[in-house]
Amino acid sequence: MQPAGSPAGEDDAELWHSYAVTLAYDGTDYWGWQLQAAPAVAAPQPGGGGGAKPAKRQPRPRPTIQLRLEQALTKVTGEPREVLKVQAAGRTDAGVHARGQVAQFCARRRRGRPPLAPAALLRALNALLPPNIRAVAAREVPLDFNVRYALRKTYSYDLDLAPMAADPFLHRFRHRPRHPERLRLEAMADAAQLLVGTHDFSNFANVSADGSHARKNPVKTILRYQLLPIEGGARLEVEGTGFLYKQVRHMTGALLAVGSGQLGPDAIAAALAAGGQARTGAQRHAWRGWTVAEARGLCLQAVEYPAASELLLPPEQRVLPSSDED
Repeated sequence: MQPAGSPAGEDDAELWHSYAVTLAYDGTDYWGWQLQAAPAVAAPQPGGGGGAKPAKRQPRPRPTIQLRLEQALTKVTGEPREVLKVQAAGRTDAGVHARGQVAQFCARRRRGRPPLAPAALLRALNALLPPNIRAVAAREVPLDFNVRYALRKTYSYDLDLAPMAADPFLHRFRHRPRHPERLRLEAMADAAQLLVGTHDFSNFANVSADGSHARKNPVKTILRYQLLPIEGGARLEVEGTGFLYKQVRHMTGALLAVGSGQLGPDAIAAALAAGGQARTGAQRHAWRGWTVAEARGLCLQAVEYPAASELLLPPEQRVLPSSDED
């Protein structure tokens, strides 16, 4: 990620620094990672008499993780958001959580002053961020490092399977199936193995009505898909080189349908085999046999990059994967 154009007389590349910050957050109260436009305000109706009405207060932008991070970074660095150019490894949806989201930004150091130290950056960010967003690690990265080019990502989806009502301290982070006692966990674990490998996951992703998401490469590689026991429930953990939009929630929904007996594993195999045969948005929005899993159980656990030694190589000598779009 290259920094924005520097002011006249400050073209020295040594004045620019790029940082990668690992974030953990509870996404329940946010509209996802990406900045969201403020809600539209209805225009005042003409006429009606009664003199001039007081102007309505402009609505605030919807709260997102990126918005809160940029607000903190502008105070820490003194840079406007246009210069910071904040990006993230994954654009998590509304209600999705993270333990290992990675965000990148650029900042200038002033002449004659040392660059911002990662430890000082962490302290400053955590003093300014709300308590449901934490910066847990930071490091300086090469200016041409791009946070979107990850080697692999790990997501988890937590299920509440306790016999009684959901734990009030966990309900924000776990999905509770309608009949958890009927869920066939062994069948789900077996079906998850069908998704491991390199496949066309077109049938396991959301697309817009005009099919615009279909333009992204639907072939992805799942390296590992496990069903793990956790206290009072189970965790579906998936590791892959990249994911399509809402792919993890689609795969989770399909596995839950297998676990409830609504689908057999052959339906998952058939959906993979069909790949991108359904080309139109209308065809892709047709009922697939499962409901997309809700956001609350999903968490971005980790994002992995090439070793630091490889990042220091000249760009032409690096071996990097393609950019992801989840």
